Amino acid sequence: KLGKYYTIYNKQDLVFFGIETLHFSNVIFLVEGLFDACRISKHGYSVLSAFSNDLDKNRQSFLHCLSRPIVAVCDNDVAGRKLAKSADYVEYAENKDLGDSSEEFVLSLLKKYKGDL
Repeated sequence: KLGKYYTIYNKQDLVFFGIETLHFSNVIFLVEGLFDACRISKHGYSVLSAFSNDLDKNRQSFLHCLSRPIVAVCDNDVAGRKLAKSADYVEYAENKDLGDSSEEFVLSLLKKYKGDL
């Protein structure tokens, strides 16, 4: 209705967008939406979109099993703070969400993690 995408999935399924990017970098960025993921993956970084800001136990366990640093890039609102609980490091979007942030902001964010922690 408002031009936003939405996803319905069975909570028992393990759902992430971006699994194919896991070989791009040691650090893994975690974002809420798939369009946010595209803003990061096009620069050669591993990124997973959770399609949500509230990860269930199965998806949190999956992230933990990857044994790599997880950087959540959260929406700059109350809901975004939920996603932050699933990561080792937390960054907040310049504007409401990463999709609304400038390319300069995205590049400066990625530059912080260039050394892959």
